[in-house]
Amino acid sequence: MLRSIYNSRSGIAVCERSVGQTAHNLANLNTTAYKRSELVFGDMLYRELQQRRFPHASEERLPAGQGVHPQAVAPFLGQGVLIASERPLDLAISGEGYFRLLDPGNGQAVYSRNGSFSLDANGRVVNAAGDYLDVPFTLDRRSGDLLISPEGMVVLTGAAGEVEELGQIRLYRFVNPAGLTNDGAGRYLESALSGRPEEGLPGADGFGRICQYYLEQSNADPVVEMVQLMLAQRALQANVRSLMTADELQALVLQVKL
Repeated sequence: MLRSIYNSRSGIAVCERSVGQTAHNLANLNTTAYKRSELVFGDMLYRELQQRRFPHASEERLPAGQGVHPQAVAPFLGQGVLIASERPLDLAISGEGYFRLLDPGNGQAVYSRNGSFSLDANGRVVNAAGDYLDVPFTLDRRSGDLLISPEGMVVLTGAAGEVEELGQIRLYRFVNPAGLTNDGAGRYLESALSGRPEEGLPGADGFGRICQYYLEQSNADPVVEMVQLMLAQRALQANVRSLMTADELQALVLQVKL
């Protein structure tokens, strides 16, 4: 019975985290290029048996016992809906790929599908966090109509009609994009699980195309999230009922007269 109580306790804790993850998805319904995630559960008894059968020298401390525990947060990387915008530096990727940006603090490469860009004081194309797009041009002291083709070619047309090709926006993709490290604010970092980034031109070799005057919306679906919330709620109720039943049985045992 004590084991049943601890099993129910682990289930309640996991359900609480699942509800929190669903709430996080709902809170980001209007976040540009946000990718929803779900909590993945694991059987603690299976993990304990696995540890006993296959001893190893790793210092990783896995939970032992029975019940359930959270294993990982699994991202769902499906594309969100593209919404029209009025800003020339609002860019969306229709298809596979990420923009590569550079952190102004340490120059580290970060990857994102959030194409809501603007210009900083030096004419660099930057996002809201100040990371600047990795492109071979700036727009300082330049005026005119900016045109970005679906293939990523950036062209500036001056007031007198002169046309200047500024450069090419390239995209990047990974063998396992789900293995990217989520750094928050729509930024992703390369990891051992994701593999090395593959560089390519928009619209070529399976890469997506760039859509100027568009932004990618969150791929979180409020209907799906509400269903997940109800499932987590029912699982929580089942674990609470199991906990109450184990408590009642223990109380009956304690009242037995010898």
